[in-house]
Amino acid sequence: MGMPYSWPTSTSQALSCSPSGFSEVFTAQRFQDLAPNQGAAGKKAFKKLKCHKKATSKGLVVDPLCLSVEETKFSEKFADAEALDDCLTTGDAAAIEAKIDAFVADAAMELRPVTPTRCSPEKLMATGDKARRKLDCYGQAVEVGVLPPDPSCLSQEEIRFDARFADAESFGDCLAPVGDAAVIEAKVDALIADVVGELVQTLSPSRCTADKLHDAGQKADRKLLCHGKAFRYGLPLNPACLANAESHFSEGFARAEDKGDCLAPLGDAAAIEAKIDAFVADVTGELLPP
Repeated sequence: MGMPYSWPTSTSQALSCSPSGFSEVFTAQRFQDLAPNQGAAGKKAFKKLKCHKKATSKGLVVDPLCLSVEETKFSEKFADAEALDDCLTTGDAAAIEAKIDAFVADAAMELRPVTPTRCSPEKLMATGDKARRKLDCYGQAVEVGVLPPDPSCLSQEEIRFDARFADAESFGDCLAPVGDAAVIEAKVDALIADVVGELVQTLSPSRCTADKLHDAGQKADRKLLCHGKAFRYGLPLNPACLANAESHFSEGFARAEDKGDCLAPLGDAAAIEAKIDAFVADVTGELLPP
C-alpha cells in the first residue's frame, strides 16, 4: 500500500493552488489498491472533479459531456466488477453513484461557489479602468496647475467605457439586468467629483496631488479587478488580492506626501480610502448578485 493521503483540512488549503484544489482531493489516492467496485467509485469522483478543474482553469462552466463520459465509464466498470461474482454487495451502482455525485457537487460548490460569467467581470473591469483613467486626466491637469482637465481626455474615457460595456453585454451572461451603463457611469463620475473635491482644495502645480489622484484611481481599479477575476473564474474573492490593492494605495499616498506640495492637508489617506471602498461596494452591489 502507498503512503496514506493527507486530506485538505480546509477550503482555503484546497484552494491554495486553485484550480488544482479539485484534483488535490484525490490525486494521491491509489485506486489500483482498491477492490474493483471501490476503484470504480474512486475514479469516478476523481475524474468528475477533473472535469470541474478543467472548466475552472479556463473560466468556463463545467462541460456536461465531460461529466457524462465519466458516468458511462463508471457504469461499465461497476458491471465488470459485479461479473467477478465475489462482490459483497450487488445491484448498488445507482446508490453509490448518487453518493459520489452528491460529494462532487458539494466539493465543487465549496471550491467554486459562483457560476463563472464573462459579462459582469468585464463590466467591473471597465468601471475600474474608467475611474483610474479619468482621475489620471485630473492628475495630469493638477500636475501643471490647471483645472478642469483637457475635455478630450475625459471624453475619450467616456467613449472607451461605453464600448466596453456594450462588448460585455454581447456575451449574454450578465448577472444583473443589461442597460446599466448610465447608472454605473454616474457612480464613477460621483466618485471622481468626491475625490477631486477632497484632494484639490487650492490650485497650483502639484506632484503630490497628481500622484494621490492616480493612486486613488488605481485602488478603485485594482479592487474591482479582484472582484472581476473571482466572478470570471467562478471562485471566491481572494483576500490577498484586496490586501495588495490596499497596500499599494497606502504606500503610494505616503510617497506622494513626501513630495511636500499637496493641495490639501496631509493625512487624508483614510478619508479617500473610505470613499473608494464605498464606491467599490456600490458598484459590485449593482453589477453582481447579493
